[in-house]
Amino acid sequence: MSADTIRELIFYSLVDYIAYVPLVFFPFRKRLRHSRILSYSSLVVISMGFLIMGVGLVNGFPAWLVPVVSVIAAVGLMYWGLDVQPGKYMTVLLMEYSNASFVAVMAKSLEMFFFPERIGTLYGWTHSVFILIGVVLLYLFDYFVTWKILEPIVNSGTESRAWKYIWITPLSFFIVWFIYTYSSDSYLHGVPENPIILTMLIFFEVGSMVTYFILLQLLYYESEKARLEYQEVLNQSQYKNLSKRIDEARKSRHDIRHHFLVLDTFAKEGNLDGIREYLNQFSEKQASEKVLVYCEHFATNALLSYYSEQAEEEDMEFSAKCNIPSEIGISNKDLTIILSNLLENAMNACRRIEDGHRTIRMLGRYEDAGLTLIIKNTSLMAPKQDKNGRYISTSHSGYGVGVESVQAIVKKYNGVMKMDFDGEIVSVSIMLMV
Repeated sequence: MSADTIRELIFYSLVDYIAYVPLVFFPFRKRLRHSRILSYSSLVVISMGFLIMGVGLVNGFPAWLVPVVSVIAAVGLMYWGLDVQPGKYMTVLLMEYSNASFVAVMAKSLEMFFFPERIGTLYGWTHSVFILIGVVLLYLFDYFVTWKILEPIVNSGTESRAWKYIWITPLSFFIVWFIYTYSSDSYLHGVPENPIILTMLIFFEVGSMVTYFILLQLLYYESEKARLEYQEVLNQSQYKNLSKRIDEARKSRHDIRHHFLVLDTFAKEGNLDGIREYLNQFSEKQASEKVLVYCEHFATNALLSYYSEQAEEEDMEFSAKCNIPSEIGISNKDLTIILSNLLENAMNACRRIEDGHRTIRMLGRYEDAGLTLIIKNTSLMAPKQDKNGRYISTSHSGYGVGVESVQAIVKKYNGVMKMDFDGEIVSVSIMLMV
Protein backbone atom coordinates (compact mmCIF):
# COMPACT_ATOMS: atom_id res chain seq x y z
CA MET A 1 0.00 0.00 0.00
CA SER A 2 1.54 3.28 -1.15
CA ALA A 3 1.95 6.39 0.97
CA ASP A 4 -0.52 8.24 -1.31
CA THR A 5 -3.15 5.58 -0.72
CA ILE A 6 -2.67 5.81 3.06
CA ARG A 7 -3.01 9.58 2.92
CA GLU A 8 -6.19 9.31 0.86
CA LEU A 9 -7.67 6.79 3.32
CA ILE A 10 -6.78 8.98 6.30
CA PHE A 11 -8.37 12.01 4.60
CA TYR A 12 -11.47 9.94 3.79
CA SER A 13 -11.76 8.70 7.38
CA LEU A 14 -11.35 12.20 8.78
CA VAL A 15 -14.18 13.67 6.71
CA ASP A 16 -16.52 10.69 6.42
CA TYR A 17 -16.39 9.32 9.99
CA ILE A 18 -14.44 11.39 12.45
CA ALA A 19 -15.95 14.72 11.27
CA TYR A 20 -19.34 13.57 12.58
CA VAL A 21 -18.17 12.80 16.12
CA PRO A 22 -18.45 16.45 17.30
CA LEU A 23 -21.90 16.75 15.72
CA VAL A 24 -23.12 13.76 17.71
CA PHE A 25 -21.59 14.72 21.05
CA PHE A 26 -21.91 18.50 20.97
CA PRO A 27 -25.58 18.72 22.09
CA PHE A 28 -24.72 16.64 25.19
CA ARG A 29 -21.50 18.41 26.22
CA LYS A 30 -23.17 19.68 29.43
CA ARG A 31 -24.31 16.21 30.47
CA LEU A 32 -20.98 14.41 30.89
CA ARG A 33 -20.74 11.69 33.55
CA HIS A 34 -16.98 12.06 33.91
CA SER A 35 -14.43 14.84 33.80
CA ARG A 36 -13.91 16.74 30.56
CA ILE A 37 -10.36 15.42 30.20
CA LEU A 38 -11.49 11.81 30.45
CA SER A 39 -14.52 12.38 28.22
CA TYR A 40 -12.63 14.19 25.47
CA SER A 41 -9.79 11.67 25.65
CA SER A 42 -12.31 8.91 24.98
CA LEU A 43 -13.48 10.81 21.88
CA VAL A 44 -9.89 10.90 20.63
CA VAL A 45 -9.58 7.15 21.21
CA ILE A 46 -12.78 6.35 19.29
CA SER A 47 -11.67 8.67 16.48
CA MET A 48 -8.39 6.80 16.24
CA GLY A 49 -10.38 3.58 16.01
CA PHE A 50 -12.37 4.99 13.07
CA LEU A 51 -9.09 6.04 11.47
CA ILE A 52 -7.63 2.54 11.82
CA MET A 53 -10.78 1.00 10.33
CA GLY A 54 -10.54 3.43 7.39
CA VAL A 55 -6.96 2.48 6.66
CA GLY A 56 -7.88 -1.17 7.04
CA LEU A 57 -10.34 -1.00 4.16
CA VAL A 58 -7.61 -1.72 1.58
CA ASN A 59 -6.33 -4.61 3.67
CA GLY A 60 -9.52 -6.63 3.58
CA PHE A 61 -11.59 -5.02 6.33
CA PRO A 62 -15.23 -5.29 5.11
CA ALA A 63 -16.50 -1.84 4.19
CA TRP A 64 -20.06 -2.57 5.39
CA LEU A 65 -18.72 -3.28 8.89
CA VAL A 66 -17.35 0.26 9.29
CA PRO A 67 -20.71 2.01 9.93
CA VAL A 68 -21.97 -0.92 12.00
CA VAL A 69 -18.90 -0.92 14.26
CA SER A 70 -18.95 2.88 14.34
CA VAL A 71 -22.55 3.00 15.57
CA ILE A 72 -21.98 0.28 18.17
CA ALA A 73 -18.80 1.95 19.44
CA ALA A 74 -20.44 5.39 19.59
CA VAL A 75 -23.50 4.06 21.43
CA GLY A 76 -21.28 2.28 23.95
CA LEU A 77 -19.20 5.40 24.51
CA MET A 78 -22.29 7.59 24.97
CA TYR A 79 -23.86 5.10 27.37
CA TRP A 80 -20.67 5.18 29.42
CA GLY A 81 -19.94 8.89 29.23
CA LEU A 82 -23.29 10.72 29.11
CA ASP A 83 -25.91 11.30 31.77
CA VAL A 84 -28.68 11.36 29.18
CA GLN A 85 -31.74 9.30 28.37
CA PRO A 86 -30.51 6.67 25.81
CA GLY A 87 -33.24 7.53 23.34
CA LYS A 88 -31.84 11.06 22.99
CA TYR A 89 -28.32 10.15 21.96
CA MET A 90 -29.53 7.23 19.85
CA THR A 91 -31.76 9.62 17.91
CA VAL A 92 -29.01 12.18 17.34
CA LEU A 93 -26.43 9.52 16.44
CA LEU A 94 -28.63 7.82 13.84
CA MET A 95 -29.67 11.19 12.41
CA GLU A 96 -26.05 12.15 11.83
CA TYR A 97 -25.10 8.78 10.36
CA SER A 98 -28.04 8.96 7.94
CA ASN A 99 -26.97 12.47 6.94
CA ALA A 100 -23.39 11.26 6.54
CA SER A 101 -24.53 8.53 4.14
CA PHE A 102 -26.42 11.07 2.05
CA VAL A 103 -23.39 13.34 1.89
CA ALA A 104 -21.14 10.44 0.84
CA VAL A 105 -23.54 9.35 -1.93
CA MET A 106 -23.98 12.88 -3.30
CA ALA A 107 -20.22 13.43 -3.11
CA LYS A 108 -19.67 10.31 -5.22
CA SER A 109 -22.12 11.56 -7.84
CA LEU A 110 -20.35 14.94 -7.98
CA GLU A 111 -16.99 13.19 -8.30
CA MET A 112 -18.31 11.25 -11.32
CA PHE A 113 -19.48 14.49 -12.91
CA PHE A 114 -16.37 16.63 -12.30
CA PHE A 115 -13.65 13.92 -12.29
CA PRO A 116 -14.88 11.11 -14.58
CA GLU A 117 -11.31 9.80 -14.91
CA ARG A 118 -11.41 8.78 -11.20
CA ILE A 119 -14.75 7.06 -11.59
CA GLY A 120 -13.53 3.68 -10.34
CA THR A 121 -11.43 4.93 -7.43
CA LEU A 122 -12.82 4.16 -3.98
CA TYR A 123 -12.06 6.47 -1.04
CA GLY A 124 -10.08 8.84 -3.27
CA TRP A 125 -9.21 12.41 -2.43
CA THR A 126 -11.67 13.86 -4.95
CA HIS A 127 -14.52 11.98 -3.29
CA SER A 128 -13.28 13.16 0.12
CA VAL A 129 -13.15 16.81 -0.99
CA PHE A 130 -16.82 16.75 -1.97
CA ILE A 131 -17.63 14.99 1.29
CA LEU A 132 -15.82 17.79 3.13
CA ILE A 133 -17.97 20.38 1.36
CA GLY A 134 -21.07 18.46 2.41
CA VAL A 135 -19.81 18.23 5.99
CA VAL A 136 -19.36 22.01 6.14
CA LEU A 137 -22.94 22.54 4.94
CA LEU A 138 -24.16 19.95 7.43
CA TYR A 139 -22.37 21.73 10.26
CA LEU A 140 -24.21 24.94 9.37
CA PHE A 141 -27.52 23.08 9.35
CA ASP A 142 -26.72 21.34 12.64
CA TYR A 143 -25.79 24.63 14.25
CA PHE A 144 -29.36 25.81 13.77
CA VAL A 145 -30.92 22.51 14.84
CA THR A 146 -28.69 22.16 17.92
CA TRP A 147 -29.02 25.68 19.29
CA LYS A 148 -32.70 26.17 18.47
CA ILE A 149 -34.12 22.71 19.16
CA LEU A 150 -31.78 20.09 20.59
CA GLU A 151 -30.14 22.21 23.32
CA PRO A 152 -33.41 23.21 25.05
CA ILE A 153 -34.71 19.62 24.90
CA VAL A 154 -31.51 17.97 26.14
CA ASN A 155 -31.09 20.42 29.02
CA SER A 156 -34.74 20.59 30.03
CA GLY A 157 -35.67 19.20 33.42
CA THR A 158 -38.41 17.02 31.93
CA GLU A 159 -38.16 13.77 30.00
CA SER A 160 -40.62 12.60 27.35
CA ARG A 161 -41.55 8.93 27.07
CA ALA A 162 -41.41 9.36 23.31
CA TRP A 163 -37.60 9.33 23.48
CA LYS A 164 -37.79 5.59 24.17
CA TYR A 165 -39.19 5.00 20.68
CA ILE A 166 -38.42 8.06 18.55
CA TRP A 167 -34.95 6.77 17.61
CA ILE A 168 -36.65 4.08 15.50
CA THR A 169 -37.46 6.74 12.88
CA PRO A 170 -33.83 7.75 12.15
CA LEU A 171 -32.89 4.06 12.42
CA SER A 172 -35.20 3.29 9.49
CA PHE A 173 -33.59 6.05 7.40
CA PHE A 174 -30.14 4.78 8.41
CA ILE A 175 -31.00 1.23 7.28
CA VAL A 176 -32.23 2.46 3.89
CA TRP A 177 -29.01 4.42 3.31
CA PHE A 178 -26.92 1.48 4.57
CA ILE A 179 -28.56 -0.94 2.11
CA TYR A 180 -28.23 1.50 -0.78
CA THR A 181 -24.61 2.41 -0.08
CA TYR A 182 -23.36 -1.18 0.11
CA SER A 183 -25.48 -2.63 -2.71
CA SER A 184 -25.36 0.17 -5.29
CA ASP A 185 -23.24 -0.36 -8.39
CA SER A 186 -23.12 3.39 -8.79
CA TYR A 187 -21.53 3.93 -5.38
CA LEU A 188 -19.27 0.88 -5.28
CA HIS A 189 -18.13 0.67 -8.91
CA GLY A 190 -18.46 4.25 -10.19
CA VAL A 191 -21.41 3.62 -12.51
CA PRO A 192 -23.31 6.88 -13.22
CA GLU A 193 -26.55 6.88 -11.29
CA ASN A 194 -29.88 7.13 -13.02
CA PRO A 195 -31.02 10.80 -12.70
CA ILE A 196 -34.46 9.70 -11.53
CA ILE A 197 -32.99 7.58 -8.73
CA LEU A 198 -30.63 10.42 -7.79
CA THR A 199 -33.56 12.84 -7.60
CA MET A 200 -35.49 10.36 -5.46
CA LEU A 201 -32.53 10.05 -3.09
CA ILE A 202 -32.39 13.83 -2.69
CA PHE A 203 -36.12 13.98 -1.95
CA PHE A 204 -35.70 11.07 0.46
CA GLU A 205 -33.02 12.97 2.41
CA VAL A 206 -35.01 16.20 2.41
CA GLY A 207 -38.03 14.25 3.66
CA SER A 208 -35.95 12.65 6.42
CA MET A 209 -34.64 16.05 7.55
CA VAL A 210 -38.16 17.49 7.59
CA THR A 211 -39.28 14.47 9.60
CA TYR A 212 -36.47 14.99 12.11
CA PHE A 213 -37.34 18.66 12.39
CA ILE A 214 -41.04 17.97 13.00
CA LEU A 215 -40.36 15.23 15.54
CA LEU A 216 -37.89 17.38 17.46
CA GLN A 217 -40.31 20.31 17.44
CA LEU A 218 -43.08 18.10 18.79
CA LEU A 219 -40.77 16.80 21.50
CA TYR A 220 -39.74 20.37 22.34
CA TYR A 221 -43.33 21.52 22.73
CA GLU A 222 -44.15 18.44 24.79
CA SER A 223 -41.14 19.17 26.99
CA GLU A 224 -42.23 22.82 27.36
CA LYS A 225 -45.77 21.74 28.23
CA ALA A 226 -44.51 19.33 30.91
CA ARG A 227 -42.17 22.01 32.28
CA LEU A 228 -44.99 24.56 32.51
CA GLU A 229 -47.28 22.02 34.19
CA TYR A 230 -44.57 21.25 36.73
CA GLN A 231 -44.01 24.97 37.22
CA GLU A 232 -47.73 25.51 37.86
CA VAL A 233 -47.87 22.66 40.39
CA LEU A 234 -44.81 24.09 42.14
CA ASN A 235 -46.32 27.56 42.21
CA GLN A 236 -49.64 26.29 43.56
CA SER A 237 -47.91 24.34 46.31
CA GLN A 238 -45.75 27.30 47.20
CA TYR A 239 -48.74 29.63 47.23
CA LYS A 240 -50.74 27.32 49.50
CA ASN A 241 -47.90 27.14 52.03
CA LEU A 242 -47.43 30.89 52.08
CA SER A 243 -51.19 31.52 52.21
CA LYS A 244 -51.20 29.56 55.43
CA ARG A 245 -48.63 31.93 56.88
CA ILE A 246 -50.68 34.91 55.73
CA ASP A 247 -53.72 33.50 57.55
CA GLU A 248 -51.58 32.95 60.65
CA ALA A 249 -50.43 36.57 60.49
CA ARG A 250 -54.02 37.79 60.20
CA LYS A 251 -55.10 35.58 63.10
CA SER A 252 -52.22 36.83 65.22
CA ARG A 253 -53.19 40.41 64.49
CA HIS A 254 -56.84 39.67 65.34
CA ASP A 255 -55.88 37.96 68.63
CA ILE A 256 -54.00 41.04 69.84
CA ARG A 257 -57.35 42.69 70.67
CA HIS A 258 -58.22 39.85 73.02
CA HIS A 259 -54.84 40.14 74.70
CA PHE A 260 -55.49 43.83 75.37
CA LEU A 261 -58.91 43.01 76.84
CA VAL A 262 -57.33 40.56 79.27
CA LEU A 263 -54.63 43.07 80.25
CA ASP A 264 -57.29 45.76 80.68
CA THR A 265 -59.23 43.49 83.04
CA PHE A 266 -56.11 42.82 85.16
CA ALA A 267 -55.36 46.55 85.24
CA LYS A 268 -58.86 47.43 86.44
CA GLU A 269 -58.53 44.85 89.21
CA GLY A 270 -55.09 46.15 90.14
CA ASN A 271 -53.67 42.65 89.61
CA LEU A 272 -50.04 43.47 88.71
CA ASP A 273 -48.88 39.88 89.24
CA GLY A 274 -51.51 38.70 86.78
CA ILE A 275 -50.33 41.26 84.22
CA ARG A 276 -46.68 40.19 84.63
CA GLU A 277 -47.52 36.48 84.33
CA TYR A 278 -49.70 37.06 81.27
CA LEU A 279 -47.06 39.20 79.59
CA ASN A 280 -44.42 36.52 80.24
CA GLN A 281 -46.63 33.87 78.63
CA PHE A 282 -47.41 36.18 75.72
CA SER A 283 -43.69 36.97 75.15
CA GLU A 284 -42.76 33.27 75.08
CA LYS A 285 -45.48 32.57 72.55
CA GLN A 286 -44.44 35.49 70.36
CA ALA A 287 -40.82 34.35 70.44
CA SER A 288 -41.83 31.00 68.96
CA GLU A 289 -44.35 32.57 66.56
CA LYS A 290 -42.57 35.76 65.57
CA VAL A 291 -44.47 37.86 63.05
CA LEU A 292 -42.56 40.98 62.07
CA VAL A 293 -44.21 44.00 60.54
CA TYR A 294 -42.48 45.08 57.33
CA CYS A 295 -45.40 46.65 55.48
CA GLU A 296 -49.18 46.83 55.35
CA HIS A 297 -49.48 44.22 52.60
CA PHE A 298 -50.37 40.98 54.40
CA ALA A 299 -48.97 38.54 51.81
CA THR A 300 -45.65 40.38 51.52
CA ASN A 301 -45.38 40.83 55.28
CA ALA A 302 -46.00 37.15 56.00
CA LEU A 303 -43.50 36.13 53.34
CA LEU A 304 -40.76 38.43 54.60
CA SER A 305 -41.42 37.32 58.18
CA TYR A 306 -41.00 33.69 57.11
CA TYR A 307 -37.71 34.22 55.28
CA SER A 308 -36.44 36.44 58.08
CA GLU A 309 -36.87 33.52 60.48
CA GLN A 310 -35.24 31.13 58.02
CA ALA A 311 -32.26 33.45 57.59
CA GLU A 312 -31.87 33.87 61.35
CA GLU A 313 -31.87 30.10 61.87
CA GLU A 314 -29.12 29.71 59.23
CA ASP A 315 -27.01 32.62 60.48
CA MET A 316 -27.72 34.92 57.55
CA GLU A 317 -28.23 38.65 57.77
CA PHE A 318 -31.70 39.57 56.49
CA SER A 319 -33.12 43.07 56.11
CA ALA A 320 -36.11 44.47 54.27
CA LYS A 321 -37.51 47.94 53.69
CA CYS A 322 -40.98 47.93 52.22
CA ASN A 323 -43.54 50.55 51.45
CA ILE A 324 -46.30 48.40 50.00
CA PRO A 325 -49.92 49.26 50.96
CA SER A 326 -52.55 46.69 51.82
CA GLU A 327 -54.28 47.00 48.44
CA ILE A 328 -52.35 47.03 45.16
CA GLY A 329 -53.13 46.07 41.60
CA ILE A 330 -51.24 42.75 41.77
CA SER A 331 -52.81 39.50 42.93
CA ASN A 332 -51.47 37.99 46.15
CA LYS A 333 -50.66 34.81 44.21
CA ASP A 334 -48.51 36.58 41.61
CA LEU A 335 -46.65 38.70 44.18
CA THR A 336 -46.09 35.65 46.36
CA ILE A 337 -44.62 33.67 43.44
CA ILE A 338 -42.23 36.51 42.57
CA LEU A 339 -40.96 37.10 46.10
CA SER A 340 -40.84 33.46 47.20
CA ASN A 341 -38.84 32.36 44.13
CA LEU A 342 -36.36 35.23 44.33
CA LEU A 343 -35.91 34.97 48.11
CA GLU A 344 -35.53 31.20 47.89
CA ASN A 345 -32.85 31.64 45.20
CA ALA A 346 -31.13 34.20 47.44
CA MET A 347 -31.20 31.77 50.38
CA ASN A 348 -29.75 28.97 48.23
CA ALA A 349 -26.96 31.25 46.99
CA CYS A 350 -26.07 32.20 50.56
CA ARG A 351 -26.09 28.55 51.65
CA ARG A 352 -23.25 27.86 49.22
CA ILE A 353 -21.06 30.37 51.05
CA GLU A 354 -19.39 28.33 53.78
CA ASP A 355 -16.94 31.00 54.93
CA GLY A 356 -17.84 34.65 54.67
CA HIS A 357 -20.59 37.15 55.18
CA ARG A 358 -24.03 36.06 53.98
CA THR A 359 -26.60 38.79 53.48
CA ILE A 360 -30.01 39.20 51.89
CA ARG A 361 -31.50 42.66 51.43
CA MET A 362 -34.89 43.49 49.99
CA LEU A 363 -36.42 46.81 48.96
CA GLY A 364 -40.06 47.20 47.97
CA ARG A 365 -41.74 50.41 46.91
CA TYR A 366 -45.18 51.13 45.51
CA GLU A 367 -45.85 54.49 43.94
CA ASP A 368 -47.45 56.04 40.87
CA ALA A 369 -49.24 52.78 40.01
CA GLY A 370 -45.94 50.93 39.83
CA LEU A 371 -44.28 48.35 42.09
CA THR A 372 -40.49 48.21 42.37
CA LEU A 373 -38.79 45.21 43.96
CA ILE A 374 -35.02 44.92 44.46
CA ILE A 375 -33.42 41.86 46.07
CA LYS A 376 -29.69 41.68 46.69
CA ASN A 377 -27.73 38.76 48.11
CA THR A 378 -24.15 37.63 48.42
CA SER A 379 -23.20 34.89 45.97
CA LEU A 380 -20.19 32.90 44.79
CA MET A 381 -21.26 32.94 41.15
CA ALA A 382 -23.14 35.01 38.62
CA PRO A 383 -26.52 33.93 37.22
CA LYS A 384 -25.94 31.72 34.17
CA GLN A 385 -27.71 32.26 30.85
CA ASP A 386 -27.72 30.40 27.56
CA LYS A 387 -27.40 32.10 24.17
CA ASN A 388 -31.15 32.72 24.07
CA GLY A 389 -31.10 34.56 27.39
CA ARG A 390 -32.76 31.79 29.43
CA TYR A 391 -31.43 31.41 32.94
CA ILE A 392 -29.83 28.06 33.76
CA SER A 393 -30.44 26.50 37.16
CA THR A 394 -27.45 26.24 39.51
CA SER A 395 -29.10 23.53 41.62
CA HIS A 396 -30.07 21.02 38.91
CA SER A 397 -29.63 20.36 35.20
CA GLY A 398 -31.83 22.40 32.96
CA TYR A 399 -33.37 25.82 33.23
CA GLY A 400 -34.37 27.70 36.36
CA VAL A 401 -38.09 27.01 36.75
CA GLY A 402 -38.43 29.61 39.51
CA VAL A 403 -36.84 32.40 37.50
CA GLU A 404 -38.97 31.59 34.48
CA SER A 405 -42.07 31.77 36.71
CA VAL A 406 -41.01 35.24 37.80
CA GLN A 407 -40.32 36.30 34.20
CA ALA A 408 -43.77 35.10 33.13
CA ILE A 409 -45.46 37.23 35.80
CA VAL A 410 -43.29 40.25 35.00
CA LYS A 411 -44.35 39.94 31.36
CA LYS A 412 -48.00 39.62 32.46
CA TYR A 413 -47.81 43.07 34.11
CA ASN A 414 -45.84 44.63 31.24
CA GLY A 415 -42.86 44.97 33.55
CA VAL A 416 -39.12 44.66 33.28
CA MET A 417 -36.63 42.45 35.10
CA LYS A 418 -32.87 42.81 35.33
CA MET A 419 -30.15 40.70 36.97
CA ASP A 420 -26.66 41.98 37.77
CA PHE A 421 -23.56 40.57 39.46
CA ASP A 422 -20.63 42.69 40.64
CA GLY A 423 -18.39 39.81 41.68
CA GLU A 424 -19.91 39.43 45.12
CA ILE A 425 -23.54 40.58 45.07
CA VAL A 426 -26.37 39.35 42.85
CA SER A 427 -28.98 42.06 42.34
CA VAL A 428 -32.45 41.41 40.90
CA SER A 429 -34.52 44.46 40.01
CA ILE A 430 -38.17 44.24 38.97
CA MET A 431 -40.59 46.97 37.92
CA LEU A 432 -44.26 46.08 37.49
CA MET A 433 -46.84 48.42 35.98
CA VAL A 434 -50.14 48.10 37.85
